[in-house]
Amino acid sequence: MGIGELGTGRGDVFNLGALRSTYDQMLDQWQRSENTARVWDRDPGVWTNNGEDAWLGWLDAVDTHKAFVPSIREHSAELRADGITDILLLGMGGSSLCPEVVAETFGDLAGYPKLRVLDSTVPDQVRRFREQIDISKTVVSVASKSGSTVEPNVLLDYFSQELAKAGVDVGRHIIAVTDPGSSLEARAEQGAYRSVLKGVPEIGGRFSALSNFGLLPAGLAGVDLDRYLGRAAGLVEACRSDDDNPGVRLGAALGAAQSVGRDKLTLIVSPQLWDIGAWIEQLVAESTGKAGVGICPVDREPALDVDRYGNDRMFVQIRLEGGENGVQDQRAQMLADAGHPVITVSLSDVYDLGAEFFRWEFATAVVGSLMGINPFDQPNVQESKDITAELLDAYEQDGALPEPEAIGRLDDVVVTSSRGGASPKGAIAEILSSAGKGDYVNISAYCDRTGLAQATFDRIRERVAATGVATTLGYGPRFLHSTGQLHKGGPNSGVFIQVTTAADNDVAIPGKTATFGTLSRAQALGDYRALVEKDRRVVRLDLAEGLESGLPTLEEAILSAVN
Repeated sequence: MGIGELGTGRGDVFNLGALRSTYDQMLDQWQRSENTARVWDRDPGVWTNNGEDAWLGWLDAVDTHKAFVPSIREHSAELRADGITDILLLGMGGSSLCPEVVAETFGDLAGYPKLRVLDSTVPDQVRRFREQIDISKTVVSVASKSGSTVEPNVLLDYFSQELAKAGVDVGRHIIAVTDPGSSLEARAEQGAYRSVLKGVPEIGGRFSALSNFGLLPAGLAGVDLDRYLGRAAGLVEACRSDDDNPGVRLGAALGAAQSVGRDKLTLIVSPQLWDIGAWIEQLVAESTGKAGVGICPVDREPALDVDRYGNDRMFVQIRLEGGENGVQDQRAQMLADAGHPVITVSLSDVYDLGAEFFRWEFATAVVGSLMGINPFDQPNVQESKDITAELLDAYEQDGALPEPEAIGRLDDVVVTSSRGGASPKGAIAEILSSAGKGDYVNISAYCDRTGLAQATFDRIRERVAATGVATTLGYGPRFLHSTGQLHKGGPNSGVFIQVTTAADNDVAIPGKTATFGTLSRAQALGDYRALVEKDRRVVRLDLAEGLESGLPTLEEAILSAVN
């Protein structure tokens, strides 16, 4: 091993360079305080001594949920016997991101229903998902810990109506996952749903990957849960002591990086594992982005020349053994050779995914302690929700949403800025030029996740990142339950480009005056207002005539403003 490299004994390599001494101090501090044992003893004093012990059920999730595996296996057999071809999961945040990672990583398993995950209120995306399925051969799995989250509830309203239109037994086509006593549990009982699996109140949403919220959809899609949980159990045991503890080591490295300003956690991921970054993004951003501090995960950013990266970066490579890793391996080595801290963690195959979930959960708990924060709360997430509710109330009264005053138009793109501006182009340029050393530029896209949109945003990110500023991308409203906490509660280092669109075809919400288009727009407006109230730098670009027609103008306007 070269200087600065640390082997963890699990196929992982910590090539920390100049960060090594800080890492050693963090690790020594953790071990001298006997914090690993204190975590397992549920001692809230490891963090801020503010009730953190009430949120540590995830530590035992693997053991406690083995008992549910036979039931999930029976559900899977019943669905296949009934000719079910699709599982449509409706959720938000921790209830949807883990199932999405499982679906994308394992793919369609022969003989099992296809797992699809819908976590958007954007009407074009809702309609697209509806058109992709035979509703009569689909089971809807709605997941919400509280049962009161607006997005899965309105999606459930819509797809329940679609099931009724198809003439099937609606309740027989719905499975719910929720905490005991929730409003969703009551709705499931009233609607005679096929089944209800219980959540654990002591497990927060973003730590729920190895609970029923993650296990049910995985099992229904054909993942061998005994094998999956068996791998995770090995990682759990490895995190019980200070002897080569993979969760502590990763957490200490992240804490060391954050303490010296390397707070942009940039992920390099094997192609088959590509979607794990979205889950890590939520876990790390929502857990650490508060009280004016935070770690900003950078997921799926186009690769740059090594000399383009600033000293605010920390790199983690997540590597699948036997996968197509040549490009990622070369990039990680070049970054390490250039003096950037680079950690490589390895999965022997896709069944190590559950173990990786636990590693990151434990590491996040560790880094929260080292940062002196409570990693289990999300104090700023409610702000956008409250403003959205206020806007929807105004819509019910006035028949319109109160829009902020626009600066002007660029063709069919309406421009609004928190900093004002004499012209639309000038406003965009002013916001982007304010991004300096240590900042990041975020695209908050309230639009359908189409290939065209993704390609456009990738080109924008590549050009912006080449200036030395990290870039992130979140699709709304799902990121409100993820990085939205970091955006508002973390350091004021974000520069935000909010993209909104008019729906090509709006979709009605049963029993509501507001449509999905109205709800999605209200959520975007609520997010914009919350950012402005936090004195964040934000420009809003509204593609007034729709996504496809507006993207070229949007791209040209942003790229022309980048120095």
